[in-house]
Amino acid sequence: MVVECGHCLQKMRTVKPTKPQLLVCVKCKKRSQVSLNAQGKLIVNVWLSKKNQSQKKAKPEGTEQRKKLPKVKKARDPSPWFRTLGLPVGSSMKEIKLARKKMMQKVHPDKVAHLDYEQRVLAEESSKKVNAAYKNLVTYLEGHS
Repeated sequence: MVVECGHCLQKMRTVKPTKPQLLVCVKCKKRSQVSLNAQGKLIVNVWLSKKNQSQKKAKPEGTEQRKKLPKVKKARDPSPWFRTLGLPVGSSMKEIKLARKKMMQKVHPDKVAHLDYEQRVLAEESSKKVNAAYKNLVTYLEGHS
């Protein structure tokens, strides 16, 4: 016998069921139950997942769930980013770019490539902090312009 999946209409081959039989679709991995009715006709029952079943059930009155409010991002304080670049809070974009350039000249990993491992690692960490502070400041100032 050939049966169609109730979800994706994929054709599945099965034997004539003598009792209710569970089929799993090869394509969509959904489960269906195949059985014969009293007249000998094939019946395909589509099984709902537990998630879908719970949505279909009528909820008793007074048991409504509260809607969750979306999370609001807190405005971050930009002063640590200014401190990382050695600038006063409220500096202009031009000053921020110039400060980043000067800081990167000091702490760029290529400047200390000839030194020992610890100093190279320290330079990498410092340059990452400077770049992160610059990126965060640019993003913050674009959002507050």
